[in-house]
Amino acid sequence: MNLMIFPLPRVIRYLLTFLLSCSICQVTGQERYETQADLPAHIKPTLSPPLSPQEALNSFELVEGFKIELVASEPMIEDPIIIDWDTEGRLWVAEMRGFMTDINATGQFEKIGRISVLEDTDADGKMDKVTRFLDDLVLPRALRCFQDGILVAEHEKLWYVTDTNNDLVPDEKILVDSEYATHGSVEHRPNGLLIGLDNWIYNSRSNKRYSLVDGEWIIDATENRGQWGITQDDYGRLYYNFHWSQLHSDIAPPNTLTRNPNFTPTLSVNATVSNDQLVYPIRMNTAINRGYRSGVLDDEGKLKRFASACSPWIYRGGSFPASFSGNAFVCAPAANTIKRNLITDAGLTVSGTNAYPDRDFVASTDERFRPVSLSGGPDDGALYVVDMYRGIIQQADFMTAFLRKESERRNLEQPINQGRIYRIRSSNGISHRVPDFDYLSPAQWVEQLGHPNGWARDRAQQWLVWKKPVEAIKHLQALTAGSNPRSIIHALWTLDGMGADSFLIAIDLIPHANSKIATAAMAIAARQATTTTRIQELVTTLAAQFSKSQEHAFHSALALGQLGNASETQLLLNIATSFAESPNIREAILSSLAKQELKFLQILLKNPDWANPAHGKQLLLQSLASCALRSEGEKIVRKLLELASGNHWYNLAIREGALISLLERNDPMKLDFNPGIKDARFRSLLQWPGHNPLPESTADFRPLDKDERVLYVQGQAIYAGLCASCHGPDGKGMTMLAPPLIKSEWVTGDPDRLARILLHGLEGPIEVNARKYGPPDILPAMPPVGMMS
Repeated sequence: MNLMIFPLPRVIRYLLTFLLSCSICQVTGQERYETQADLPAHIKPTLSPPLSPQEALNSFELVEGFKIELVASEPMIEDPIIIDWDTEGRLWVAEMRGFMTDINATGQFEKIGRISVLEDTDADGKMDKVTRFLDDLVLPRALRCFQDGILVAEHEKLWYVTDTNNDLVPDEKILVDSEYATHGSVEHRPNGLLIGLDNWIYNSRSNKRYSLVDGEWIIDATENRGQWGITQDDYGRLYYNFHWSQLHSDIAPPNTLTRNPNFTPTLSVNATVSNDQLVYPIRMNTAINRGYRSGVLDDEGKLKRFASACSPWIYRGGSFPASFSGNAFVCAPAANTIKRNLITDAGLTVSGTNAYPDRDFVASTDERFRPVSLSGGPDDGALYVVDMYRGIIQQADFMTAFLRKESERRNLEQPINQGRIYRIRSSNGISHRVPDFDYLSPAQWVEQLGHPNGWARDRAQQWLVWKKPVEAIKHLQALTAGSNPRSIIHALWTLDGMGADSFLIAIDLIPHANSKIATAAMAIAARQATTTTRIQELVTTLAAQFSKSQEHAFHSALALGQLGNASETQLLLNIATSFAESPNIREAILSSLAKQELKFLQILLKNPDWANPAHGKQLLLQSLASCALRSEGEKIVRKLLELASGNHWYNLAIREGALISLLERNDPMKLDFNPGIKDARFRSLLQWPGHNPLPESTADFRPLDKDERVLYVQGQAIYAGLCASCHGPDGKGMTMLAPPLIKSEWVTGDPDRLARILLHGLEGPIEVNARKYGPPDILPAMPPVGMMS
């Protein structure tokens, strides 16, 4: 087992602790004791009796051009939570039959969960045969068809259950991880089991990833992601979410930004893809955990914003109209809707916008429609929806008195053990049937890496990595010389997963015009650069390409981190000098410098290109100083003081970086950080883009006192980590995101009002410095920054 634990700065640990305490619909002490008023008198929800599967079909409103069909329902399945398909076209279903059997969750840990296999024997599009593959499970919540069996996660353990003769009778139940999930309620435990493009198995709500190598399960540390559900796009970028925030993503490939234990990234991991949390239900949603709070429901009793975002899905099916490719669908079970987001990939930023101005992709008038999972499949690239179909989806431990009363009043706790699976098709989509995988040769499996349906491409790669047919290698090598970017990238990762030496192919593809092919090639070449000659060849190739774009520079810096001694390469210096203003690239640089921060700091200060100040350079030097102190300890304090002495512009940056690190040691006054603001030599040190220059007269200035110095540095770190991504690193605002903070009366005015905006958010349009801002120039609302005290 290779499980690493990354130390986190204290301030980050505090933020993470707060976020964990605010997970799905959790009832805090405040909510237990705050007044939970009844609904306004004019909101009068009626009873919501359960509908039959056929009646439920009439409850849906879909956008034009799509239709919804029933695939399976009770009693064939009960309480479905997630599905997956095997290569024979059979549908595997995890059934969480122990979840909320009544409003008090009686018997929730009984072994009544199961895995069922559904088949459509008459090819009419509806399942007609069920086989109970695995019984006696406690709250199973994750499932993945894998090699000659399935991976399944129940309440605490992760299992690999084999069926080598394919008779749907388990052969062996192998314990992969006895501590897959040991804490929290079912809503807050790891889930997902996504087989990534890089051949690792990733989870949501977990800091572990898994791989089966030569019959041995490898457990490796990775970044902790999301809350419920995880998906990927054509290029292996991971997407996930939290119940209050519908879509997040990692800009960097997994495990590349967390290699330096002295540095914690804030921008390129867990990046917010969409700030728009609005939902558009077509019925009342009064049975919601915080429905008593002002602003949760609108005047019609409909939910206004995500309260249960889960199970994002990037559409890669190939049969919807071309404009749907790469779109993100997100389940909103509390709102009885599914949202569609248009995704814009700008290389180092990924943004999502609602596809429709005033509606969601799917909405239902049936309060018991609870979409909890989405999936692709082998069936013409359709989108499959798992509907748990029940009145109560809130776990009992976190149910407010308001929701309990509303559920009991309207008989929502019964019936249980129902559930449906739906298929959404495009009315005029293109059919791309997946062939019968059982009869394919290795060469034909390779051909499937170019299939329009992402499900087929993924399964072909997984089969090839599993079986490792030698005869497939030449076909994979030939595929990398083709013109289809998706098949080229799949071929690269398939060769890597098979253990084939693809270094020369990767090196040749680094100059590719397609940036996604180039960055995949960089990652694989860095993994396979195991000799001095190969390292030199990789660095030379990267040096010729890094300046093409910020995306190239970002991934070049990450690749250097794979090689060791990154601080000694001229290339990393060139990247830092050319792209210091990019916060993402600064993170990539810092992640590649574990235990080399002080050396690289000294290299930068000796370089003539760093003689003149710039905002990005200041922040990079500050971070390097902070990381160096974390890495080397207080023995280098004197060295840092020497570097920060004299009249240099970087004096304050180094001192502030050291202060950030010393703050974690509860000893912020170990250094004299005040450079003497009255001294004219240091007046320029407190000037940066967007900051008003100091006045000529400093007669009224006084040095910052001890508490103010701490606040100054803390505020700078908070702004860079939380605010700059929308308001800009210089506070001038960013188009399509947020207005400026410079000269904003919202900032310089009443501090109590400013605090309320941070804590509770703000909806536009608003006026800043005599200019009106509103959509589409900025986002419609600023979400509350809940982790602020």
